[in-house]
Amino acid sequence: MAYDFFTEQPIKGADVYLMRWILHDWSDVYAIRTLRTLVCALKRKAKIVLHEYIVPEPGETLTLQDRTLRIFNTAVRALTNGKEREVNDWKALLAEANGRFHFLSIEKPPISSLGIIVDQWEG
Repeated sequence: MAYDFFTEQPIKGADVYLMRWILHDWSDVYAIRTLRTLVCALKRKAKIVLHEYIVPEPGETLTLQDRTLRIFNTAVRALTNGKEREVNDWKALLAEANGRFHFLSIEKPPISSLGIIVDQWEG
């Protein structure tokens, strides 16, 4: 469902909230703000599923792929003030948004830059 994610989430008490390819276009400040708008809607054990770019750690991929992803990250920062994030960046972002987000998993197919990040609300 489309909605303005800088406003309170209109659907309350769902089991899962999916955000696909949204947060990477925003700086940490706005990504955290977006995640915080979910809090009033969340019930205990609700899942937050993010389908986003996950930048591999340096040296994890072929040099050309690594350079391409980091150049893309530079472009996103310059054009939208956004940020592509590594695994630890995603964990830190969710923890900063609210300490009651509990990291469950990150799955990333080896041939994809996109991954699935799953957190659970422990509020």
